[in-house]
Amino acid sequence: LREVAAARSQAALAARLHEREEFFRSLIEASPDGMLVVDDSGRIELVNGEMERMFGYSRSELTGAPFDILIPARFRRQQGGHLQRILADPGKCAVRRGMELLAMRKDGEEFQSTIALSSFGAAGRVQVVATVRDMTESVNLRAEIGRVRGQLDTMPESIVLVDQDGRITYANEAWRRNGRDGVASQEFVAAVGHSYLDEWSVAGDATAEHVVAQLSALLAGRSAGFTTVYPCHSPDELRFLVDLAAQLK
Repeated sequence: LREVAAARSQAALAARLHEREEFFRSLIEASPDGMLVVDDSGRIELVNGEMERMFGYSRSELTGAPFDILIPARFRRQQGGHLQRILADPGKCAVRRGMELLAMRKDGEEFQSTIALSSFGAAGRVQVVATVRDMTESVNLRAEIGRVRGQLDTMPESIVLVDQDGRITYANEAWRRNGRDGVASQEFVAAVGHSYLDEWSVAGDATAEHVVAQLSALLAGRSAGFTTVYPCHSPDELRFLVDLAAQLK
């Protein structure tokens, strides 16, 4: 009877372990990021579908392969050191978040990625879960934003970008120069993060009320844009400014 009870207990334990393993695998597979599990020798034990898509390897090609197959050869000693330190001392280096590294696809194409490493113990040994995100689109977007901002800085017109809350996220050189020349308040012109709506509201005249109403409608999606002409005279000359606002698609 004892043997039967022990056998049943072992079977129940094995079933629970299997359920947990399947649940863990399902979580890995469901992740929108690439995920893989590395054993204590630095070899890949488990990958999800996103890793296959991202790197161009099949699951069978990655399983059992060394982790550094995903890193360009010239960086393997440096980047592989992060993984080795976690494996050597998991208590001290349990998690490393957001590391940027150059990764390499099966066809040799290199791309910028971020990786988070975390260790856990299973069956008396240390394993590492790695979450990998392809940053190619993000890097390209930052480069494009830099290019566009560079073009805006060369334009003679004063240009600002405003977010949905009405706060300035970018001001070109002409806009900043207007602050230095006294066309508008220094604090308003120079500081990204200031509210464009609040600055107009402070003026309190009919033009300001019109601009605030038009800009509020634009930010709320009720308008595609507007143009306002208003006086901005200096002591030496009569001067009129044109405020033109439109949504960026």
